[in-house]
Amino acid sequence: MKAPPEAEFLTPDQIAETMSGITVDTYKELWGVMNKLPEVTQEQLEDGMTPGDYRQIHCVMQVWDHLSEVAQQNIVDAIETERHEEYWRRAAE
Repeated sequence: MKAPPEAEFLTPDQIAETMSGITVDTYKELWGVMNKLPEVTQEQLEDGMTPGDYRQIHCVMQVWDHLSEVAQQNIVDAIETERHEEYWRRAAE
């Protein structure tokens, strides 16, 4: 399954902790892949790594293939739900 574009900017822990609709099993998988993320080097930190840079290095896209298809689908569904909710929030303003 192809990862949604948001997977390039959201970290596994962000998805696990903040997205509605994430199941207990997906939550566990997301936390379980944290050790598979690339290491942030001292050089990157010294070069002025921003929070955005950190998120790209530790984004869920980096570990997408380590997640089960069920977890991937759950994440896609949760992101889609958030997109719709954001659309309706903006429409109501």
